[in-house]
Amino acid sequence: MKSTLTHVRFARPHEGKIHDSIPITHTTYYRCVGVPVVAHTNSPDVLPLLEFYLGKPLSNLPKDHAEAITVRVYVQVEDSTKPLSQPVSHLQDDQFVIVLNPSVGIAQGATGNITLYLAPSHLTNPLSAGRMTFERLFNYVLVRHPYLYPLHAAAVGIGSRMAVLVGERNVGKSTLAYACLRRGMHFLSDDLVVRHANDGPFAIRGQGRWVYLEPKLSQCFPELEEDRLRFPKWRKFRVDVHRLYTSQSRSEGTLAAFVLLRQGSRERPSAHHTLGDEVVASLKTHATLFRRPNEQGWIEATLADLERLSGTLPSYTLELSNDHERNAALVQELLEGVR
Repeated sequence: MKSTLTHVRFARPHEGKIHDSIPITHTTYYRCVGVPVVAHTNSPDVLPLLEFYLGKPLSNLPKDHAEAITVRVYVQVEDSTKPLSQPVSHLQDDQFVIVLNPSVGIAQGATGNITLYLAPSHLTNPLSAGRMTFERLFNYVLVRHPYLYPLHAAAVGIGSRMAVLVGERNVGKSTLAYACLRRGMHFLSDDLVVRHANDGPFAIRGQGRWVYLEPKLSQCFPELEEDRLRFPKWRKFRVDVHRLYTSQSRSEGTLAAFVLLRQGSRERPSAHHTLGDEVVASLKTHATLFRRPNEQGWIEATLADLERLSGTLPSYTLELSNDHERNAALVQELLEGVR
């Protein structure tokens, strides 16, 4: 890893301070999943990237800006280093570094600072500038924010009432969430649902602006071909939910039920009530990975909140079929039955 980093010619940030040699021309403010974000950049071409991931900019500096995540995205002079086909990442002492020559980004979890030196050739590439760099850096800092905890889950709903879809990796959370979108349901997230300490007892938040799907799914959903072509030769492609389902995208909602997904072998999906303990066990594995071992108090508080939610709200196990439409219809039926 050290040999790789030495080939990056961009200067690394020092103690989170703005690099003196790069003038800041734009400062914008956002609120993403309830967390204030202050963003600095030296190029207006970065603003669409920020808006896609962080939402519409605010008109003024948030009053709680002391809790803000600070983002700095600098568009640099192109590097002559031969580009890498895959990003190389490195985590040490709560500093997450991503190298995608000729771009490099650093996220500092404890301070909530992100600095991304972005090559012009990467700026217009949604894979290089988004999925492989900015998105990963921002999520690393986001899940370490002191006032929230993340759930590795998807969330869809009817109006503001949301069902959180829980399950192992690759079980089909994102596919089911998209199928629910096609049925007219609302969409909160396909991978990361957030509980914020300052919210109500059942409030959840998400970044309901995109969903990642496997390329083969464009055969089931022909309307996705345009999105798939933007991510050639990548294991998943990003669907712009705002483009296809503007009115169904949500950033917050009320948790109404948990749905634990299992791979089934039947032609039709089936569902039954399940114990909340099973939901907690599924979420626990991922939740504890987001923090360092010395933050035991945070982990205990997270698990206590999950146990309260799963003990209060209905939980179901859904045995998935190969019929995406029927799977989504059953989720909608379960949610409609929750009072």
